[in-house]
Amino acid sequence: MKNLICPLVVLLIAFNITAKAQCISGNCTDGIGTYLWDSGDEYTGEWNNGSRTGIGVYDWKDGSYYYGYFKDGKLDGKGVYIGNDDAKTTLIGYFRDGSLKEKDNFVETGCIIGNCDNGIGVYLWESDDVYIGEWKYGNRTGYGRYDWKDGSFYTGYFKEGKLDGRGYYESNENKIMDGYFENNSFIRSADDKTSSGSSVSSAAKPGGAAAAASSYSVETYDDICSLLRTVIKSFPNDFDGVKGNKDEDGSIILTFWNSTVKLSGSGDADLSSGITDLTSPNWWSNKLVEGASLSDARAKYDQYVSQFKACNNSCCMMSSSTDHKTDKDNETYTTTFKVSNLNSGFSSNYNNMEVNFELKQNYSKTWDLTVNVIDNSEY
Repeated sequence: MKNLICPLVVLLIAFNITAKAQCISGNCTDGIGTYLWDSGDEYTGEWNNGSRTGIGVYDWKDGSYYYGYFKDGKLDGKGVYIGNDDAKTTLIGYFRDGSLKEKDNFVETGCIIGNCDNGIGVYLWESDDVYIGEWKYGNRTGYGRYDWKDGSFYTGYFKEGKLDGRGYYESNENKIMDGYFENNSFIRSADDKTSSGSSVSSAAKPGGAAAAASSYSVETYDDICSLLRTVIKSFPNDFDGVKGNKDEDGSIILTFWNSTVKLSGSGDADLSSGITDLTSPNWWSNKLVEGASLSDARAKYDQYVSQFKACNNSCCMMSSSTDHKTDKDNETYTTTFKVSNLNSGFSSNYNNMEVNFELKQNYSKTWDLTVNVIDNSEY
């Protein structure tokens, strides 16, 4: 599911619910559950008042699938659709009322949608395995669905990243385990109390054994000042102190790297190059809040801006300005900090540094909050 190119097409998707369709596990009213239709279509994800609303994955019987946001049963928000037609139609971006409205090739590895620390989110591994469901302290804990690249999948309960509880596993060779799992092993079927001990392939988890090949680890910070002091300290050296491995699935125009630091509980942080020099990063970014209401996101925005104003940045004094822009499609609040006085002994490169907090309404009409540290000499 990497290197996906979004074609210039718009897809309107409808769902057919039959009389015999049923919730096969979880909570399909107000919670997270799996619903199976007579047509063979299946959905695993969030429900609100019996309607698909929130994050989920929908599999059509023909092999097409979509993962991302839903609203009132329709594709609505950030998501990815991959068709099983001859053209392998791929749609990536922001959907509205079942149609792709805004293309955005955001697909990369890591937590690509939602909250993969403490919440509900979608995590994509470099192996192309993907998990959607509940997370607790960065582990798959709760209800969810895990799809392996080879076509095998599991739907059910997890505990600390392992299959644990009531669940359904089906291999790419149609081997089925329907019942109860413990510590990644199938212990008994749904109608049998005897243990079988059959083992299921271990699902990788962020920072676990499957991630051992990565050349970096991620350190989380509990406060914005400590995080940004670390990033700012590495700014004069092209963020070398916070640069992880290169993202091989980056844009053909820019180069992307993973960041080794982020705020605790936030989404993934990364770095990107400037247009004039693809070999070095000049933009560090960390999405702090995703898909929140305006009141919740604005409260965080005000909190972090206020905290950063009080931070003691040894390099320099910084002045701030706030801008509010709105148009027919979105609305943005931005507070920008620029160097007003460089302290003695610090690199003149700091004069090109900008720190900004951006609160932006996305296409699904919820709000995202991002903090950026930028070398603005190229912009």
